[in-house]
Amino acid sequence: LAPALASSPLLMGKLMSLEAVGLSAQPRLLCLSGHASKRDVTECQAMVLELERHGMELDYLDGPFETPTALDPTIQDQIPGPFYVWSDAPRGRPSRETLRAGVEHVLRYVASHGPFDGIYGFSNGGLIAALATEAMEQALAAGGGSAASPVPVFQELGAPAPWRFVILACGSCILEEEGERQKLRTPSLHLVGAKDQILARSLRLREMFEISDLYEMPYAGHCVPIACIEDLELKAALKLFFGTLRG
Repeated sequence: LAPALASSPLLMGKLMSLEAVGLSAQPRLLCLSGHASKRDVTECQAMVLELERHGMELDYLDGPFETPTALDPTIQDQIPGPFYVWSDAPRGRPSRETLRAGVEHVLRYVASHGPFDGIYGFSNGGLIAALATEAMEQALAAGGGSAASPVPVFQELGAPAPWRFVILACGSCILEEEGERQKLRTPSLHLVGAKDQILARSLRLREMFEISDLYEMPYAGHCVPIACIEDLELKAALKLFFGTLRG
């Protein structure tokens, strides 16, 4: 690790433990918007994280359901609607059932616009990215798009090409889970805000992954703020994450 990272309490993962998974010459990253948000906001997040400078070719996807009101009132004042959500029951607690349509929305997009090397998701988009990754891993374990797949949509779509990593910013989680679930093996990087009211949920989302790394933004609430541009340790963490994946 670079000296600044090795001594930093903010980088809490084990990036050097990641195995190289091999990325495309210009890796493609699908970016998912948050709850009651839209592409315009996700583009701003990608800009302050400088994802294109890390060699990523970016594509964007909003949730499948429209809503007239943004979650963040400041966004409502600056960006015209409509906005988008990942569930047709957006006011209830997220569950696998209520988010199923959102997950299938991602899988269908990957099938028609992929392949992608990775998926980025913010807030509920991060949860959707994790659940889509879970669906992908379950389908691969069951033989891709076979009839035995626990995710029938994979059979219909002809088994979309798997992605190789996820980046989850201020991710949410399913609060009420029953039973133990197998941890996901897709490498993940979790960007969390120290001042985020749902920080505990972001940390719980991280527990879904066996290979997971964490960077805490000490200045951030539930957002990817402009201050990220000046965060040298964040830049180094992203560079190391992508570099280790490339091998």
